[in-house]
Amino acid sequence: MKKFLNEHESKLLVFMFCFQVGALLSVTYIIAEWIKIFLK
Repeated sequence: MKKFLNEHESKLLVFMFCFQVGALLSVTYIIAEWIKIFLK
């Protein structure tokens, strides 16, 4: 039971990490697009 819980926790951590990386990339992309618009 404890081993299953640890496996579930690690999957959740990986999911959260991927979600944070994806959010960071999308925010960076949006800022880059804004800069392109302002430089025109």
